[in-house]
Amino acid sequence: MKSGAIKIARNEEELIAYINMYLKDKTLDSNKRKELCKQECGPYAGKAGEKIGLKLLNILGKL
Repeated sequence: MKSGAIKIARNEEELIAYINMYLKDKTLDSNKRKELCKQECGPYAGKAGEKIGLKLLNILGKL
């Protein structure tokens, strides 16, 4: 991934090394991972339940 948020293992040894790196230092690439999360999921607004409820009410109103 071009974001730099993750490491891509190309074999079993790399996979184990990357897992151990992240287990040893959970802050590794954390800023890049947060940025990727914002990019893919949008900012956290804390209103998912409300939005789902409004959408369901809207759908029910169209029946």
